[in-house]
Formats: sequence, C-alpha cells, structure tokens
Amino acid sequence: MATTKTAISLGTATFARVDSLARKMNVPRSRVFALAVEEFLDRHDALSLKAALDRAYAEPAAAAEKKWRTMTRRKHRQLVEGEW
Repeated sequence: MATTKTAISLGTATFARVDSLARKMNVPRSRVFALAVEEFLDRHDALSLKAALDRAYAEPAAAAEKKWRTMTRRKHRQLVEGEW
C-alpha cells in the first residue's frame, strides 16, 4: 500500500492520549491516526448514504411504485401464509 506523509497539529493532551493508545495497541502513532481517519471516513460515507436514502424516501411514491408494493405484499402474504 502506498503511503503519504502529512503533518498535523494537536493539543498536548490529545497527543498524549494518542501516544498512550499507540503504546497500548503496540502500533506506531501514525497507525492510530490512520485508523481514526479511516473510521471517520467510513462514518461519513454511511451518513452520506443515509442522507441520500432519506431524500429518496421523502418523495411521495409514484403510482407504479405503490402498485408494486401492493403486489409484493400480497405475494409475500401468500408465501408465508400458514408459516406461523
């Protein structure tokens, strides 16, 4: 994996916490930062996806979608009838 070096500024207390965690995890500090950024980016991606889904479902369903939902529910009911 290719890497790129970067410099960041942190408060002394934050740096101490990162340093302590790196020692506990037995990894370099840079790995702690990389893991934190990866987790932050994953969370951001998930929130972006959720926002897109929220926008999509905020719009009223079209007539064709309503019909499809009704037919799907009916078919599902037929498939599971008597299962429980």
